Amino acid sequence: MKLTWLNSQRRFVSVIIFLTIFIRVFTLGLYGVADRTEARYAEIGRKMAETGDWITPQIDYGVPFWGKPPLSTWLTAASFKVFSVNEFSARLSSFIPILLASYLVYLLAKNKGINYALVSTMILVTTLGFFVSSGAVMTDPALVLGTTLSMVAFWQAYQHNSNNNRLWGYLFFVGLAIGLLAKGPIGVVLVFLPLTIWTIWQRNIVKVWTNLPWIQGILLTALIAVPWYLLAEAKTPGFLDYFIVGEHWKRFVEKGWEGDLYGSGHAHPYGMIWVYWLLSAFPWSLLTLGLLGKLIWQVKTKHSSLNGSNLDWQWLSYLLLWAVAPMIFFTPSANILWTYVLPELPAFALLLTELLLIFWQDQPINKYIVALGLFIPMLFLVALPMVVKVAGQNSQKYIVSQYQQSCAELGQESSCQLFYVFNRPYSAEFYSSGKAKQVEMHEIPLLLANNNHNYFVIRTDDIKSFPPEIASKLNQVEQYSAYTLFSQIN
Repeated sequence: MKLTWLNSQRRFVSVIIFLTIFIRVFTLGLYGVADRTEARYAEIGRKMAETGDWITPQIDYGVPFWGKPPLSTWLTAASFKVFSVNEFSARLSSFIPILLASYLVYLLAKNKGINYALVSTMILVTTLGFFVSSGAVMTDPALVLGTTLSMVAFWQAYQHNSNNNRLWGYLFFVGLAIGLLAKGPIGVVLVFLPLTIWTIWQRNIVKVWTNLPWIQGILLTALIAVPWYLLAEAKTPGFLDYFIVGEHWKRFVEKGWEGDLYGSGHAHPYGMIWVYWLLSAFPWSLLTLGLLGKLIWQVKTKHSSLNGSNLDWQWLSYLLLWAVAPMIFFTPSANILWTYVLPELPAFALLLTELLLIFWQDQPINKYIVALGLFIPMLFLVALPMVVKVAGQNSQKYIVSQYQQSCAELGQESSCQLFYVFNRPYSAEFYSSGKAKQVEMHEIPLLLANNNHNYFVIRTDDIKSFPPEIASKLNQVEQYSAYTLFSQIN
């Protein structure tokens, strides 16, 4: 079966793809880096670019960040080096891996024709999960690139045993290395879980062994990924125990795991990963459920013209296992995030394309279904003012800018200091270029006596905790969202 389109429909789908990419890339810098996740990873990348320490990501100066390997931090720091430190360059480190993963899906789908490739790519880039993650500072896009490269390369190498396609065999192992450097062993698990089941199910062990350079490939993966792990452990002993045992075992088996050095466990009901799939694949997840329901009804009532002999079951089973692997793995997990679904979205897009083929054999796809690709990018444009507002309210960008402006007006930038009382958000570090410090209430009297131009930021709800002798020496400069900026009265 092939997708049959009118030229106008092909142009429409192409426009949706490029419009989505255009909207995404040109809005990357329009809203502030928000606390907590975005600002944390942006600041870790900024510190790496500033300090030149490309081995150990730092959660604070001199304090190692053991929560994730450094690939996404490398990308962020490199982006800062090239484009300077700003919101656009911070998010570019997520946009590029998502764009590359989408292109890999296009290349894989192109084996079945240009129309098939276009609709698969359109579905993928207009899912809520891919659209959001391509414009947020996080580690998952790098993982998605690694798993997608491995799964695409495996199929290409498996199907085509030639010198040209031997390259795909090596790229499979490069993808594994990317996964290891993006989020650790989970990148390998999410690849080998579906591949192992599929290989045994299809009885293709010999062909799989023959068509991929396993010995050289494993050495290639080790050569790329292992040196960093050894350097990280040597530089900050204890990293491997925390990262391998804590982050990759206790995080998933202990509900509300309290060993997280950088936050708390994300306790959810078991099986919550399926709800996250519904949201991440939106709006196409709803269409998929509707079409599956219709297909089941047609088969049961014998109203379906589906001929099973026309289907490529080897291909379909490959996509199905790729798509459900994250959900199967994380269903019994107690601590999960919505981003754990992202590695399955490329396979989901390809599977939905196959489902559309069943209903629209040798005829153009319903134009309203194609137009569904406009939903997420158009919704984002409509909601952009709210996105800017909410991001601003969850960021210290405005408060820090008011501090900098006040210092400039005094003409005493060199003697100005910014202190956050009780808690310093990551965005405060990011926008102050690491100059914002955290202090406790008992430290303030000593600071007030140093004759510098001190500024203090405190949550508005905590202002009442200022003792009278401290409050009398402070002047309110600005109040924004949940925080208030004070200057010292000299």
